[in-house]
Amino acid sequence: MRVLVIGGSNSVSLSGYVGFIKKHYETSTGKELDLINVSVGGGSTLSGTARLLETVKQVGGCDIILYEYGVNDALTYRQADDAKSYFCLSLQMFLQAAAEHYPNARFVPVTLTHQHWYSPQAEEPVRQERDRLYLALGIDQIDVAEWIFRVFEGQTPTFLYADGAHYQRPSMCHLIGSLVAERLRLIIETWRSPSVREIVSRFKQLPDWNPVRVRYHSARELQQSAGGEGRLMQFSNSLMSVEVLRIPSGHTISFQGCVPALMTFKSDPDHGYLRSSFGGRALDFSSVYDGIGKLPWVYWSVSIPICASMPFNEVVQVDQDYQASFEVNEEISEGSVFQFFQEPVGPGKLLDILGVLTINNEDVSNESYKITISKTASETLSTNGGQLTPSRKMTTT
Repeated sequence: MRVLVIGGSNSVSLSGYVGFIKKHYETSTGKELDLINVSVGGGSTLSGTARLLETVKQVGGCDIILYEYGVNDALTYRQADDAKSYFCLSLQMFLQAAAEHYPNARFVPVTLTHQHWYSPQAEEPVRQERDRLYLALGIDQIDVAEWIFRVFEGQTPTFLYADGAHYQRPSMCHLIGSLVAERLRLIIETWRSPSVREIVSRFKQLPDWNPVRVRYHSARELQQSAGGEGRLMQFSNSLMSVEVLRIPSGHTISFQGCVPALMTFKSDPDHGYLRSSFGGRALDFSSVYDGIGKLPWVYWSVSIPICASMPFNEVVQVDQDYQASFEVNEEISEGSVFQFFQEPVGPGKLLDILGVLTINNEDVSNESYKITISKTASETLSTNGGQLTPSRKMTTT
């Protein structure tokens, strides 16, 4: 049985709960469980969609998709005024992508929660929307968060969380991994869960469905679409190897006929503030990961529509003339600092893009869809009077 694991930082390493899934399952059943873990930490369901698409060749195929973004989704989508709509769209996009490449796989969500929203009664809009959609779609989640709350009778023992967003290793991870393994065993034995293809078919019958086309453009595909502009480069760390498209200062990457809903990139100290433009609205923002410290680089992502709380209807109803862009310019010295980001340590010398996830209305023709990289005009777009607003950044312990 081949299981694809994709999620936030709690899911990244085999030293966490994911490693205990394999150990418990194989010990209790005597059967092999092949885990392919493509989790990179951070992000959200939207960035999970990008990660799902960029690893298709690496994965090859799977029987089960084990999906875990509860902690990060709660922090990410709260930045948007219309958090529920953005989460619903992101879940739709994830399932669309999964149905295209793994149509017969079973979708198994593992639900963890940030300590701030430990109680199931806590006012957390993404949890409410997620539970509603899972019920409507017939998705049976492994609600670890709710189970832990009941087991400890609403108390928070000191051995539960390492910090607000992460469970203790190895104690709690052992418990969580064993619980997930037992549920997986039942799913595999009965095989009654709907396939991803069936879930998407049900989703299309709901009024929540948005008729959008989802595309992921890797660094190499972006360069090809832009006529060979930009420089492809390779980087590796202990977790992964990546190919990036380097955009130097003084250049802009532009998109027509679509919304760049999410950009994944290699964040390092040479990154700085970027200037974004979405349909005439503009916003400067930091592209430096919060806690970069002495790390050489980190795989990271940003969604301007969510972080800047763009009107949801604008995002899902773009026409063929819609324009969006990201400008790299060392002279940009200030801007918004979103959740999970920090102020740059120096001027922004470059932007190393891994990929861009775009959406547009299904009615927009492919001919109107364009990606270009060009030198920035001397009279660059000013953000004075821009309509995008900074996000609400949350500090938790």
